[in-house]
Amino acid sequence: MLTLGLHSLGHDTGVSLWDRGELLFAMETERLTRVRYESRVEAAIEALRENSEFDPACVGRIVSSSPFHRGIIDVPDADVAELALTKERQHHHNTFSHMFGRKIPCTIVSHEVSHAVLALQEAGWRDRTLVLVNEGRGVFSRNALYFYSNDHLELLNWNLLSWFATGFGWSSIGYLVGLGKSPGVAGKAMALGGFQEPGNREREALIQVRPEIAQLGDDDRVHEGHKLIQRLGSLQDFDAKCRLVSALQSLFVEEIVHKICSAARQNSAQAVALSGGCGLNIVANSALREALQVPLFVPAACNDSGQALGAAIYAQAFIDGVKPKPSSMYAIGAPITSDGAQAYLDRKGFDSTEATPKRVARLLAEGKVIALAQGRSEIGPRALGNRSILADPNAQDIKVRVSERLKGRESFRPLAPIMRDETFARVLPGNLPSPAMLFNFNVKGLGFGDAAHVDDTARIQTVSSTSNPFVHALLAEFEGLSPSPALINTSLNSGGRPICLTEQHVFDDFPAGTVDAYVLGDRLVLAQQGL
Repeated sequence: MLTLGLHSLGHDTGVSLWDRGELLFAMETERLTRVRYESRVEAAIEALRENSEFDPACVGRIVSSSPFHRGIIDVPDADVAELALTKERQHHHNTFSHMFGRKIPCTIVSHEVSHAVLALQEAGWRDRTLVLVNEGRGVFSRNALYFYSNDHLELLNWNLLSWFATGFGWSSIGYLVGLGKSPGVAGKAMALGGFQEPGNREREALIQVRPEIAQLGDDDRVHEGHKLIQRLGSLQDFDAKCRLVSALQSLFVEEIVHKICSAARQNSAQAVALSGGCGLNIVANSALREALQVPLFVPAACNDSGQALGAAIYAQAFIDGVKPKPSSMYAIGAPITSDGAQAYLDRKGFDSTEATPKRVARLLAEGKVIALAQGRSEIGPRALGNRSILADPNAQDIKVRVSERLKGRESFRPLAPIMRDETFARVLPGNLPSPAMLFNFNVKGLGFGDAAHVDDTARIQTVSSTSNPFVHALLAEFEGLSPSPALINTSLNSGGRPICLTEQHVFDDFPAGTVDAYVLGDRLVLAQQGL
């Protein structure tokens, strides 16, 4: 029996397809439409129809996270389902759907629960796991605390965090400092905190904002924002904006560490897991991991891109009694294969050679910038070595070239490094690996160059010989040619676009003259041939 998972309404929509706990196919809609935070899930459903492993007649259950697109899910009791999940805070609601011209059993899963279960999957279904779901807005909360024990998931509390310790706080402050209203504004704002120390005046001003602001509408939020600016005097100055963001970050970290450590002790938790968009806050993740006495887990797709996965995992585990198997971080779409890449390059008339680790490492050591696309794409918002731009972090002016000119990113946003597990253990001994780039490390004086942030920290990704064999071998070769312990690894997309999925996307985003070389599958193409 196939289980179809859907996230059909809101930003970062997508689909997932499972067979008795095994993930067969996943697609984030934005990878197809090339529109960031895409809501039109129809494109992902069409890609699913074209997948060879999909047969609508074999779909035994449709599972959707909430809120859901009524025109697509097509259930007869939509109002009842929404009421059960939002007002009664039920984990799920069973009904049926008329998708694919059939009447199919359908389960609607709470938005918060979909996040929580994806985190449980990351934690390996450890008994007595405490799960914090923290985001901008769910269906009944901005944050919710769950506890998993004896195969039972219990909602312990909700809206337990102050407004400044939520995704709502980050999006509000991001808007206040002029970064806009998009779902990505929080991530941009977080980067500003590294430029200044938090000031007491800014902290006090944030604390004085009414706690109930988190329950109010946009007009009230703007009003509170104006009052905050008046207390601080002005936010036109870059340093003033950075002090405010740094103050928010310090309050955010302090409250989460205090409340989650307390909850973990009170419930005798054996593990803690985080999900929701705030799971992408690497400063808080790192502080919490250090403070806890038990392991901490964060899934790579902790933001809404993981909703289609989490909803389907919940239905299989808690309704069908099948705990899904661990799946690779590289699971989006069809893979870029050697044969497929060669066929594409032949059609375009591009010459290529074999992309051996030694050959690619030599180019990087010469200061070249390389676009890499291999295998399936990464799940979630991070570039994890299958759709990446790679460069030597100590090459001259490399941050300006890669971040500002090539990707059109704001100058204050940091780049991230990727390094081998073995090198990480040698350079930063005693630290746990970071395979999904979700933790922060102090790298002052360690040769990270422009892969370090202004505050001498770095969001490191660690890779093993099994998790990403090509990148691991490439890094080993590069280390023999350069004093840099890591490479810059940033997502393979141009300004304002999602991560590239196909070979064509790579050349659409990065025509000749932008990068120096392309690695597609196991083929190396030099840009100097005049593409």
